[in-house]
Amino acid sequence: MALLHGPPAMCDDASDEAELKAIKQLMLVDQLDDALQKADKLIARSPDCVSAYIIRSDIESQKGKYESALKDLNTALRKHPDHPSALLARGLLYFHLKRYQEAIADFSRKIDLGTKKKAAFLWRARCYEEIKQPHKALADYSLVIKYHPRDVNIRARRAHVLVILRKYDEAIKEWSEVLKLAPDDGTAYSERADAFAAKGHWKRAVADYTQALAIEPQFSRALRGRARAYEQLGDKARADADRRAASRIEEAK
Repeated sequence: MALLHGPPAMCDDASDEAELKAIKQLMLVDQLDDALQKADKLIARSPDCVSAYIIRSDIESQKGKYESALKDLNTALRKHPDHPSALLARGLLYFHLKRYQEAIADFSRKIDLGTKKKAAFLWRARCYEEIKQPHKALADYSLVIKYHPRDVNIRARRAHVLVILRKYDEAIKEWSEVLKLAPDDGTAYSERADAFAAKGHWKRAVADYTQALAIEPQFSRALRGRARAYEQLGDKARADADRRAASRIEEAK
């Protein structure tokens, strides 16, 4: 676990904490200009309050002022290099700016701190996906699932990565776990069908595409997937019918 460098540099005044709460309330009702004014005044009064820089960076990000937000987070981390919230916030901002290597560095530092690591692992995995390092993304998702086995979104992202790596059997198992947790997820049925199709299990693919369409009748991608499967099974009439239905849906959008 990394050690803190220097003093905590947190807001240590009760009035500062009250002001932070007031700023958060303004943000909740979308009064960003008023929130920003209060954050400016708080920083002017308490320049060592790291939380004030973090909350101002959040406001600036919501207003699209990304460089100003980054400047505030850099200031926060100069004052407190291992501040976990500042590291996570800057990593997320770097991700938004497509500066993935810098985001990975911040998420990794956050992980090394040893507390509340889930978000950092997940966003680092997303970065690895973006820079085409699926093996590293898979490692991060797999680790998080050990501690959060019922998180559908994590399992779905892990399944996507397994498909990218052409580990279709594992992907099928993962999509099956997703469906145990979310049995009405049409997309999960369609994705599992894609994995069955990649292995040449066309009847199983048809069954899953059909289930997806029972849940989402306008799911054109499932129709096109089922059309390919029907074609492989020699059922040209059904394949053509699915393609026509998919085209009607897509043209109507």
